[in-house]
Amino acid sequence: IYSCTTSYLTTWKNPNYKGGPFNKIGVIGLVKELRMQKSLEYDFVKMLKSKGIDAIASLDFLSPDKKYTREQIEEQLAKYNVDGILIFELLGVDKETQYVPTTYYYDYYYGWWGWQSGGYYTSTTNVKFQTSLYANSDDTLIWTGQSDTYNPANTSDIVNSLGPKIIESLEKEGLIK
Repeated sequence: IYSCTTSYLTTWKNPNYKGGPFNKIGVIGLVKELRMQKSLEYDFVKMLKSKGIDAIASLDFLSPDKKYTREQIEEQLAKYNVDGILIFELLGVDKETQYVPTTYYYDYYYGWWGWQSGGYYTSTTNVKFQTSLYANSDDTLIWTGQSDTYNPANTSDIVNSLGPKIIESLEKEGLIK
């Protein structure tokens, strides 16, 4: 049985940031596969909106097939009134396989007529992300978090496991309402 759990989310907030909460968050997924980017961005935007937080996926205003200059990106962010930019960056995927040795349990009443367990392999997949929030006004890093998500079946699993922890941290720090 596989389950997806985020083992931890370590965060940091810029101690020099004195501004209030952001009004509109632009969500950007820096991943190689477009399918994964779509799921990451749209699932997280949906989660933010369900909490009453205004958000937009970068795929709604930046085409993945086009290269943009910094000025063009800034124009698009301004056009959609984005004041906070939340970037998800895939740091890596680690896979580990372990052998669970056979163990025999002895029953005092029945001798070696007991039972056994083990004798199989298990595998664990760990997906590492860094998530960073920047102020669009001056591109200052305001908040960042690193996470490990174990055994996700898909990108939605990652967002459903990690998203509430990110939102809780951003709310606690006063960066979103």
